[in-house]
Amino acid sequence: ASRIERQGDHYLINGRKWWISGAGDPRCKILIFMGKSDPQAPRHSQQSMILVPLDTPGVTVMRPLSVMGYDDAPHGHMEIDFKDVKVPAANMLLGNRFDEYALVRFAMNGEKVASGVKHADNITPCLLGGITLIRAIHPLDIVQLDAPALFVTVVHPQIEVRTSDARQILRKEVQLKSAIKQWGNIAGLVAGFLQHDYDLIGRSLEDVIIEPVRSILIPGFDEVKKKCTEAGALGGGISGSGPSIFMLNREESTARKVEAIMQDVYHRIGIDHRTYVTTLNRTGVQLLSAE
Repeated sequence: ASRIERQGDHYLINGRKWWISGAGDPRCKILIFMGKSDPQAPRHSQQSMILVPLDTPGVTVMRPLSVMGYDDAPHGHMEIDFKDVKVPAANMLLGNRFDEYALVRFAMNGEKVASGVKHADNITPCLLGGITLIRAIHPLDIVQLDAPALFVTVVHPQIEVRTSDARQILRKEVQLKSAIKQWGNIAGLVAGFLQHDYDLIGRSLEDVIIEPVRSILIPGFDEVKKKCTEAGALGGGISGSGPSIFMLNREESTARKVEAIMQDVYHRIGIDHRTYVTTLNRTGVQLLSAE
């Protein structure tokens, strides 16, 4: 497993990553590394992300990788080895001079390098925890939402869905009736979280614009979603551009049933996968030790 270990005033990073999107682009100068930083913590709190300059000693770009037989080198996806890479705990060394908004803005620049578009969808809940609404990015406006206790089941099929491909296949225009329905579902979802209304959350977890298009890139998606909701999940969808699929559940017992369904579907269609059952992390990134 990829590891992030705190050693004095820096982090020591070790691991190997495959299909690192955009790492071959000449503009790529910073990598976002995810690794296990606290193996003894609850499962949902064991991982961390850290920014690593590409020219840091110990970072080795091994080779470009093909996707479905196509080679995008030198601009495509890379295999990268991290061996005893030392990254300063910069924000802490500077007296935590950057607040969460500033850190989100930094990460948005990394997202632009990786996917071509600045967005805060991924990094904001990582930093702040819980459920967040990105009302706008120019200027950045983040709204933290209260939410009831939820159990989250995630399956990550071991396939690659390129963010650029997932974005390219989206429709350029949306029918007004679809937009109205989508806006209603978004409003219903926010209201469901704030009112702790599980039924409303479930009714609102319907994406009529993005999911019908992107789901064609994820084998087994329709079957997983149908069977999981029939088993009692509130609902779910595609995590980001995929290929991960998430389902929200009211009870842990339901979340475990949903996990078994996901495993069964992907075992049967012959795709390697990883599944996770967790709860909402309401605190975001935390300093575990200042030593």
